Formats: sequence, C-alpha cells, structure tokens
Amino acid sequence: MRPGLPIQLHVADTDPLFPEPDVSAWQESAEAARADVQVFRYPKAGHYFSDPALPDYDATAAAQLWSRSLAFLT
Repeated sequence: MRPGLPIQLHVADTDPLFPEPDVSAWQESAEAARADVQVFRYPKAGHYFSDPALPDYDATAAAQLWSRSLAFLT
C-alpha cells in the first residue's frame, strides 16, 4: 500500500469469512502504511448481502454499500 491510498472495506459483522480480529488487523496494517482507510461494517448482514439473488441479501445494507461505494468512486 502507498501512503494516502484511498481504500474502503465493506464487511458484514457476522461474516465467518472475515472475522472481526482479521478485519481489525487488516485495518491496523493499512493505517500503519498511512493508507486513507474507511471500514464499514454491516450488522446482521450475511456474506453476500448485496446480491439480491441470494438468501443473504439485505436491502438496507446493500443500499448503504452502493451509496458509499458510488460516493467513493466519484
């Protein structure tokens, strides 16, 4: 990572593929590299919460993710 690199991470709080200790360690590592890090956690969302075709879909969390991502990219 390079200093000032803008990064967003969107993760479901209950996602077994991204346990809290791993997310925190990644965030600390990115911040130590002086990246511009934003971590967004989505409570009670599943791993595939942004995919409306899957059982984990959470409309509220997905709307937040898309809003934040589009703002980040523009």
